Amino acid sequence: MVQIVPMTWDDLPEVLAIERESQAEPWSERSFGEELARPETWAFVARLSGTWGEGIEMHSRGSVGLNFPTDHGMPLCGYVCFWIVADELQIMNIAVHRSFRRRGIGWALLSHALGAGVASGARRAFLEVRKSNGGARKLYEKAGFSKVGERPGYYGLDQEAAVLMEMVLYPPDSDPTSLFQRQVRSC
Repeated sequence: MVQIVPMTWDDLPEVLAIERESQAEPWSERSFGEELARPETWAFVARLSGTWGEGIEMHSRGSVGLNFPTDHGMPLCGYVCFWIVADELQIMNIAVHRSFRRRGIGWALLSHALGAGVASGARRAFLEVRKSNGGARKLYEKAGFSKVGERPGYYGLDQEAAVLMEMVLYPPDSDPTSLFQRQVRSC
């Protein structure tokens, strides 16, 4: 079972390990700290209850293992950071530990973010994703995001393009939960 809970400063070592493993240009501890301090930032982690993947460790790129059991008693397997400003939700960062991908955790984190957006009055959601990240793009398309543009050379180290994606959470003058709930149920 996956529990989605607010990210805390104590989660940063585990979050950073997943970030370094998942991203070609990982956010720093300072970047996550700045996000946690911003009033418009919403940040959540996914924790597993039970014994999924007991003892998994990550070693590439100098990252450390999940070190079971964690101080929280449940391993942290993913996270999402997003902004809600006015009537827009912007997904800033989302990642799942590689050993737990394709098990619904990314979907749970994304759904949690979109649900928070709807509950806060967001009408549209946006994100940017590496053009080469086919798995993430499929997840976003399944959720209802559509490609609306591209930013050539967006990612600095390799100058890879970012695909801009948008999702209408609910159109003007409609029930804020109806469209989103229909989209989630259809997946």
